[in-house]
Amino acid sequence: MGAIWDMGVWALPVCLSGTVLLLLCAAGNVRGDVPSAAPASEQRLHQAVELYRRGEFDRSRQQLEQLASDELSSQQYARVQLYLGLNEAAAQRMARAESYFERALLQDPALHIEPEQLKTTVVEMLTRLRWRLRGWLSVTTNVTGAQVIVDGKFVGIAPYRAQQSVGRHLVEVRPPPESGDVYSTGRRNIVVAARTEFPLAIPLLLMVPLSRPDRSPPSTEQALSSHGWWTAGRWAWIATAATFVAAATAVGLGVAALNARDRADDLAQTATAARAEDQKRHRDLVDTSEQLVTATNISWGVSAALALGSAALWTWSLW
Repeated sequence: MGAIWDMGVWALPVCLSGTVLLLLCAAGNVRGDVPSAAPASEQRLHQAVELYRRGEFDRSRQQLEQLASDELSSQQYARVQLYLGLNEAAAQRMARAESYFERALLQDPALHIEPEQLKTTVVEMLTRLRWRLRGWLSVTTNVTGAQVIVDGKFVGIAPYRAQQSVGRHLVEVRPPPESGDVYSTGRRNIVVAARTEFPLAIPLLLMVPLSRPDRSPPSTEQALSSHGWWTAGRWAWIATAATFVAAATAVGLGVAALNARDRADDLAQTATAARAEDQKRHRDLVDTSEQLVTATNISWGVSAALALGSAALWTWSLW
C-alpha cells in the first residue's frame, strides 16, 4: 500500500502537468487560428476591390456581401460598406449607394478614398453625407482672441464651438495679430465622428515676451537724430564754416577794392589830361573799385546771414 501510495503521489503531479500542457497547446492552436482569419478576410477584401477596379461590379458586390457576414474589424467593415456603395453607384443605384456610404462613415469616420479615383457625383454625395452626419467641434486655448483655423480656413475666435463635418481635419490655433508677444502656433489632427462633440484644448506657448511698440510720433530731436549725418549739430558746423568763408571773401574783396581805389587816385594825380589812354585806365580802375565794393557788401551780407543761421543751429543742437 505504501508503494502504491508513493506512486500515486508522484503520478498526480505528472498528470496535472500533462493536462496543463495539453490545455496550453490547445489554447495556442485556438489563438493561432484567430490571426489567420484576419489575413484571409483582408485577402478576400482586396480581391473584391480589384474586381471593382476592373469593372466587374456584380462579382465584386457578391464577394463583398459574403464578406460582410464575417467577423471583421471596424476598418474592414467600413471598407466593405464603402465598396458596396461604390458598386451600387456604378450601377446608378444612388439611393442604395448612399445607404452603404452612411454605414461606412458611421463605422469609421476617418475613412478616406482619393477623390481622383471617384466620379464627381460620388464625391459630391460623400461630401454632403459627411456634413449631414456632422458632429461638433469645440476649441479652447489660453490666449484671448486667438484665431481658429480649420483645414486652412479661418472659422472664428477661441473659445470656438460649431458644427463640423465627419472625418479628418487639421485644427490650428494662432495668436491674435495685434498681440505684442510671440506665441507658438498649435496644431492638431483630429477625427470628428457623427453626431458627437470633439472637445479640443490647444495651449499656446509664450516664446519671447516683447514690449508693445510705441506708436507716439517722434520728437524733433529723435527725427533729426534718425538721419545720421544730417543732424542740427552737423548743420551748425557747416554754417559756421560758411560764415568764415564769406567773411574772408568780404575782407579780400574789400582789400582789393581799396587797392583799386588807391591806384585810381594815384593815376589821377600823375596822369596828363592830354593822354586819353591814362583817362581810360583811370575810369576802368574806378569802375573796378566800385564793383569790388559792391561784391564786398554782398559778401558781408551773406556772412551776416550765415552767422545768424549758425547761431540758430547751435542753439537748436545744444538745447
